Amino acid sequence: MTNPSESVTSDPAPVKAWPASRIAAAASTVLWLFMTLAGISLIEGIRGQHVPGYPNDGQLWLYVAVPLIGLVGSAVILGFAKALPSWAKRIGIGIGIGIGIGISLFALLLVFMMFGGGA
Repeated sequence: MTNPSESVTSDPAPVKAWPASRIAAAASTVLWLFMTLAGISLIEGIRGQHVPGYPNDGQLWLYVAVPLIGLVGSAVILGFAKALPSWAKRIGIGIGIGIGIGISLFALLLVFMMFGGGA
């Protein structure tokens, strides 16, 4: 039996912070998910009006397919950013992840502009 005055105190496990690449990839993935859901909602609104010829293929492509491609691409980048050990990031693979995140966020900006009607 242990003496209550000799209780063992354990230090809590240290909390590991996500590196910037994981945070940026997660933010990009969440934004692409939002754009995909917003696009689906917009298409459903167009369908609900029962106007002949709408939604057309261009609208389906812009509002659903493009954000879905961005979502999948961003999720793949997030998977790589989470799965790589720190030594792999130091030897240059992290640069590729950073470039991928940058391209994803730039493409997201272009999609935002197209959703808004201006470019």
